Amino acid sequence: MSEAEAGEIARHYFHTRQFEAASKVVETWLKKNDGFWMQRERYEIAYETGDRDGAIEGLARLVREYPDIAAAYATYISRLIDADRLPEARSALAIAEPLFPDDVWILNHSADQAEKSGDLAKAFTSRRKSLSLQPDTPFVRTAMARALAAAGKTELLLRHLDGEDVEFGHPAVRDLDYLTPTDLRVTPTRMRRGLVIGSCLASGMPDVFVANDPFCEADYVITNNGMGLPSKPPRPLSDYDFQYIQLPLRSVLPEAAYFHLRYDQPDAYQALFDDTCQNLADQLADVMTWNVEAGLLTFVSNFLPPQQNPLGRLIPRYDLRNLVHFVERLNVFLSGEIAKYSNAHLLDIDQIAANIGRRNVQDDVLWTVNHAATLGDNDLEQDQQRLEIVHPASVHYPTQPYRFVQMIWREIEAMYRSIHQVDMVKMVLVDLDDTLWRGVLADNGSTDLEGWPLAFAEALLFLKQRGVILGIVSKNTEDRIKELWPYRDLLTLDDFAIRRINWTPKADNIAEILAEVNLLPKSVVFIDDNPVEREGVKRAFPEMRVFGSNPYLWRRILLWSAETQTATITAESANRSQMIQAQSKRESRRKTQSRGEFLASLNIRVGMKVIRNTNDPSFPRALELINKTNQFNTTGHRWTQTEAEAFLGGGGVFYAMTVVDDFTPYGLVGVLCVKDDQVVQFVMSCRVIGLEVELAAVAHVLADMKASGLTEARASIVETPANLLSRDIWARNGFSGESEFARALTDLPPIPSHIVME
Repeated sequence: MSEAEAGEIARHYFHTRQFEAASKVVETWLKKNDGFWMQRERYEIAYETGDRDGAIEGLARLVREYPDIAAAYATYISRLIDADRLPEARSALAIAEPLFPDDVWILNHSADQAEKSGDLAKAFTSRRKSLSLQPDTPFVRTAMARALAAAGKTELLLRHLDGEDVEFGHPAVRDLDYLTPTDLRVTPTRMRRGLVIGSCLASGMPDVFVANDPFCEADYVITNNGMGLPSKPPRPLSDYDFQYIQLPLRSVLPEAAYFHLRYDQPDAYQALFDDTCQNLADQLADVMTWNVEAGLLTFVSNFLPPQQNPLGRLIPRYDLRNLVHFVERLNVFLSGEIAKYSNAHLLDIDQIAANIGRRNVQDDVLWTVNHAATLGDNDLEQDQQRLEIVHPASVHYPTQPYRFVQMIWREIEAMYRSIHQVDMVKMVLVDLDDTLWRGVLADNGSTDLEGWPLAFAEALLFLKQRGVILGIVSKNTEDRIKELWPYRDLLTLDDFAIRRINWTPKADNIAEILAEVNLLPKSVVFIDDNPVEREGVKRAFPEMRVFGSNPYLWRRILLWSAETQTATITAESANRSQMIQAQSKRESRRKTQSRGEFLASLNIRVGMKVIRNTNDPSFPRALELINKTNQFNTTGHRWTQTEAEAFLGGGGVFYAMTVVDDFTPYGLVGVLCVKDDQVVQFVMSCRVIGLEVELAAVAHVLADMKASGLTEARASIVETPANLLSRDIWARNGFSGESEFARALTDLPPIPSHIVME
């Protein structure tokens, strides 16, 4: 039997999903022979039967062994895209596209990758070239149709279906990307399994979730009519990365409670509202059991208010007798109740419904206002015996329930990324002319700020409140800019912690800024209207996120992306710009003094607070610091709320270090996670690097260990690409070892003489 014959049989079994039979054919042939095609079949079968990582690794090996076969690249890239490993797919495509510029499958996968990354214009370009190469191939024509449909290009789609050659133009923002932009996303989201708890409205959500992220499985637990949770979840709670809870409005506000209320008895509505709030608090407590038990990350959706006041549009809008306002007030109460739980967050499905359009989501045109679900055709089967034919409800009221649930999933994903600080943006650097304002200010003497420039300035100030550092990198004359600054007191030059307004190449300025603020390029966004400048910066810092061609997109990307958001805004976040500015002043003093004189002149005070549980007011900032610190981080480990609660509940503590000097109250800038005789992890903000406060913190913790009766302390280092700054911390404090360290507590390292412990 030839390889072609064996391959044909194997592919038949593969396409009919008889994977065991396909595997037998492949392995039988490979025992006696070798070759690319049957090896590829082996890895394709492995991928489809669950060994995705192993299959992708095998396909990568085939690319190396058969670099002249386009199918090797095509299959490897296809599986990377399917596995949502987009950065790797981009890298492989960068090699494959020049090697095989006219291979339809490479072009097809290039388009697939671009679509997943949100680059619809590039996807169209690849599809169009495929079409020019194989105009009559069905899958090529269908792929082009899908690309046009995804971009909302209905007119072009119809022309394409008629056989016309079409130009794409500028892509519209996709519905799924509108509220949750992906422009700043670099790393794929890694969630293993979610738990969905709710009424029939939530029953189909697990399937939609899995369809949108095949790597994240989901289970469903029903809680209709006020029923509580079962005694155990479908799987151990440790298997879940999050739970999504949808409380049915009907269970807290039954029909009998409001059907016969009279409009002329407002006190009755107030009494009903109070009772409903109590019902809601009780039922929320029931379904939050697993959050309380295990600290499971929890998203709780709010309720969908009715689309119209059932009593009429002329009746007072903001009155409890209007059930629209009644449910809105109930959502406010729900938000307050959720805030009483740790690691729990409101998921605003009301906002999502409004974004899609309530008429495309809600069922209160047909059902009672307290049903508050998505409209479907569930009633149709029961209404087939009527004298006149009844068409499905969706004929009269076109709805998008699948899109609604997709957007809920995207909101969960975005919140998860923000909570875990995935691809966090720590600094935004902006150009000035035609970026922060219209035109060239020095030439014109003034500029029109109305519209996108003022909105962009406002967006930058919101980012500053979140703790993002703002900076200016502009080829300009600083004195002239100060003289003409158009924003006056709305947005001041002092709002920018870092400024490089000069004629130095921008890449050089940015390199200097990164060194000054101790940030990596991957934590920075650079915005500039000039494509040449953008390209120069991108070449110098490939990991930096760079954009700037279209000012109509900037505000939404910066404010709505998960990568610029955090779960909490702390005092340290709000004061970050002032800290950076103070750091510059400190650097000026440092250059005029010896190191010892400089440190002694700062009057550094260090405080060490012990955090024993997640209710401590300092805990949120401590967890935020652990999960966003890269360079001084002894292990690089990111902690979930659940892990932190288990650690603290099992006898561990967080030592929270605060630092103040004559220039800056830094706030909480260091955390040592300690359990028994082990310093499990030490993280510290780069803002205090060089002050030797880390030595004071370790000395304090070791003294506490010795005072508790311990005779030895242990610690470790797990090397990461970014944590070079922390790798010598244990050696500097008298520990010995390479990756695992230990030291006796008979004598203790001294606290540096220029530091006062408070």
